[in-house]
Amino acid sequence: MQGRPRLLVTLVLGLGILAATALAARSQATPTQPTPEATPSYEGYVDIVGCETIDGWAWNRWRPFSPITVDVLVDGTQVATFTANRFRKDLLWAGKGNGYHAFRGYSPLGLQDGVPHQVEFRFPGTTTQLGNSPISVTCAAPRAYGPARLWVAPNPYQAPDFKTLFTTAGSRWTHARSDTRVFKFYQASLDSASGYFSDRELLKTVRALTNWKVDIALETAAVKEWGCSASVTVPATRIVVTRIAALNLGRVAHVAMDEPLLAGTLLPGSAPVRYSRAPRAARSARPGSPLAGCGMTMAGVAQEVATYERAVRRMRPAIEVGDIEPWPYFSGATLAQWIAAFKAAAGHDFQFFHVDVDYGAATKLGADWSDLQELAALCHSRRIRFGVIVWQSNVLDAASSDETFYRNAMAFATRMNALDLGEDDVIVQSWDQWPKKSVPDSSGFTFTQLVRDYAGRFSLVR
Repeated sequence: MQGRPRLLVTLVLGLGILAATALAARSQATPTQPTPEATPSYEGYVDIVGCETIDGWAWNRWRPFSPITVDVLVDGTQVATFTANRFRKDLLWAGKGNGYHAFRGYSPLGLQDGVPHQVEFRFPGTTTQLGNSPISVTCAAPRAYGPARLWVAPNPYQAPDFKTLFTTAGSRWTHARSDTRVFKFYQASLDSASGYFSDRELLKTVRALTNWKVDIALETAAVKEWGCSASVTVPATRIVVTRIAALNLGRVAHVAMDEPLLAGTLLPGSAPVRYSRAPRAARSARPGSPLAGCGMTMAGVAQEVATYERAVRRMRPAIEVGDIEPWPYFSGATLAQWIAAFKAAAGHDFQFFHVDVDYGAATKLGADWSDLQELAALCHSRRIRFGVIVWQSNVLDAASSDETFYRNAMAFATRMNALDLGEDDVIVQSWDQWPKKSVPDSSGFTFTQLVRDYAGRFSLVR
C-alpha cells in the first residue's frame, strides 16, 4: 500500500512528458496560427466627404469593442487622423461591435482652393483603403469679402488673459489686430457696478483701442426678459456710454442690440426651445424647457426697440445702432417682417443687421440655407449692413476645448463663405466657456489665432 502513491506519481510524470513531447512535435509540423492582434480584420466605409465635414465608419472585427483610427491623405500626403469612436445605431444593428465605430471630422482646409483633390482613407498604419476611397473632391476657393468690417468679441469672463489684450499682450496679436475694425464688448463688463474693469484698466483699454484706430462697440439689451421696456434698459446703456465718454479718449461708435425680437415675443415661461441649443438670450434653458420672455407682439417689441434706439442716439448722435437676431430660430421671412416692423416704428431701417446662426440646429432641422441668402439680399436692397456672427456653432459637437472651438468656428466660416452672402460685417465672437486664451495670435487655438486665421483665409480687407 505504501508503494502505490509513488507508482501513481511516476505514471503521471511519464504521461506528462509524453504529452509535452507530442505537442512539441506537432508545433514543429504545423505553422503557428496568427493571433487576432497580429492580423486585424478591418472593415470600413466613407459615407460623406464634403467641403466642411467628413463622415464614415471603420472597425476591427477581432476587437469589436475597441475603436481604431483612420488615416486621411490628400493627394498622397497624410493630413489628418480620425478616431472612429462615435456611436451610430445603424452600425450596432448591423452587428458592428458595440456601434461605437463611426468617425466624423473637419475637412482639411487645403481642399478649398477650387482644384480637384484625391482624398484617401486608410486603415491605421497600412495602405489598405476603406470602402468608397479614394474620393475626388473639388471645393470652391474662399471668396474674398472685400471691404467687410471685421468685428471681434471674445468672452471676457472665460479668458483670464482678456485684459492683457490692451496692455502687455498688445504686441501678441498684432496680425489679428491689423485686420480688426471693431472691438465689441458685452455691456455689463464695462459697467462700473460689475467691477470687471477698474477705472484705470478701462482707461488703458480705451486708449489702446483709440491708438490702434479700432472702434468700440457695445452689445446691449434693448428688450430682455428682465427689461421688457426701454425705460428699464436705457439707463444701463447710458451708464456705460457716459463712463467711456468721460475718459475723453474715445467714444462708443456702435451699439448692437442683442436679440430683442426673441426676448420680446417669447411668452413668459411657455415657449419651448425647439432645437439643440437655446438662443443666447436663454442659453441657461434646456431643450424642451420654458424660456422667459415678455410676451409682446412684434409691433410692440418694435415700438420699445425704436424708443431705445432714439434714447441711445440722444446720448451720442453719431452712434451706429443695429440688431442681432437668431436663425433658424426665426425664419428669414419672419426676420424680414421684423425689419419692416422696426422701420414702421422708428421711421428708418436698422443701420446693420447681424445674424446669430446655429449651424447645428439648421442641420438637424434641415433648414434651407437659401433662406439666409434671401435675407442678406433684402438687407442689401435696403442699404442695411448685413453680417453673420462666426462662432463654434455646434458644427460637429459643442466645443469642449480651445481647439474644438477653433475648428468648429473655421468649419462654420467655410460653410458661410460658400453661401456667398456678401457680408458687410463679419463678427468673430464667443459667449461660450471657450476659448480660455486670448493670445497669442500665432498658435494655441486662441481667440486671436481664430481671428487671424479667419481673416487670412477669407481675405478680409479693412
